[in-house]
Amino acid sequence: MGNQYSYSLIHQRLYPSLHAYGNRMLNNRELADDVIQEIFIKLWLKRELIGPIGNVKGYFFAAARSACLDFIRSRGTMKAKGPQIEFIDLEISTEEKITQVETTLKQKKMIELALNQLPLRQQEIMRLRFFEDMNCSEIADITGIKYQSVVNHMYRSIQTLRALYISEDELRVA
Repeated sequence: MGNQYSYSLIHQRLYPSLHAYGNRMLNNRELADDVIQEIFIKLWLKRELIGPIGNVKGYFFAAARSACLDFIRSRGTMKAKGPQIEFIDLEISTEEKITQVETTLKQKKMIELALNQLPLRQQEIMRLRFFEDMNCSEIADITGIKYQSVVNHMYRSIQTLRALYISEDELRVA
């Protein structure tokens, strides 16, 4: 991680997903931006002390998690999270775009509501797995828990989410 060019490539590739992760934890884009930028600055300034890193993505996500949790602890609050959507401009009609946006908003809201029903640890693991596309080993490295615990949390989360989904469908039929 010694030269500026390599570090700028790391920043360019990881910043968007780190920012999204920080934003989900802090529920504030500006704060997430500040926290993630601060991580990049600190790691650059301490690059000589860090040494070689085997899993760069995992290292940065662990640093982001730690920085966000430190910020949350320092403020003593964690706010509810709302849906966030990125739009892709395709050559489709305006009506189709509106329909897609409404459907996506509804789906994201349902996913967020369902995830918010889970314990915090399970929420974090599920977000890292499905929103950040990390595998169980990477999640274990970032969260500092054992691989098998990550697998167990994911299993319990999926079971809970399935139960919630089934009970909601039963309520709609009744």
